[in-house]
Amino acid sequence: MTTFTAAGAAAALVLSTAALAAPTVFSGLDAAAMPGSSTPNSNQAQASFLEATGASIVVDYESLATIRSSTLSVAPGVSVEGSFDFLHVENRFSDAFNGFATSGSQYLWANSAGAGQSRSFTFEFDEAINAFGTFVTGLGTAGGSVITVTYEDGSVHTMHVNGSTAGGKLFFGFHDEDASITSLTFTQDNSADAFAFDDTLLALATTAVPLPTASGLGLAGLAFIANRRRR
Repeated sequence: MTTFTAAGAAAALVLSTAALAAPTVFSGLDAAAMPGSSTPNSNQAQASFLEATGASIVVDYESLATIRSSTLSVAPGVSVEGSFDFLHVENRFSDAFNGFATSGSQYLWANSAGAGQSRSFTFEFDEAINAFGTFVTGLGTAGGSVITVTYEDGSVHTMHVNGSTAGGKLFFGFHDEDASITSLTFTQDNSADAFAFDDTLLALATTAVPLPTASGLGLAGLAFIANRRRR
């Protein structure tokens, strides 16, 4: 695994036994940051992620109704499913502990319900991705926050995402260039942490073009190669 970590960031990757290249992780944390604060670490982590991935799909949650729901369609081909009491689109909070918008006024918000329980929500992708990044604001440390990605072949990777006891602004992203990821689940155990996701970035998986085989070249191609060799 390669990890690009801005100063003050905290993120570790635990690999499954799947025979896949480990994702590259981008993480930067500005503890206690709130709207208007200087946030160089999270901003630099996002910039590095964008430079590496070219992610062009931005989910900012601005066009969605401010609702509480167990299933949300957040962008074409992208849905989020979770507990009805846990998952919201919100705009009411704007502080280091509850979370805040990193652009516009709305964000995907997880409330503080469910202390003592495992809480999770899952992003589902109609078209596979190979990179995911997002700002996470208000994230604490008590919940043992984990992101689990599921690949097209059914294998998984698990990444631990740590916030701060002071909340603030985190950017967390990963890139697995040759992978096809179909879903991503964010889980907290035994926590009553409130936090927000905003300006979520996605890059679609790319399919490598295979090199031509001898049969694909055909007789004309083989004749050309043979002629070049005789020269």
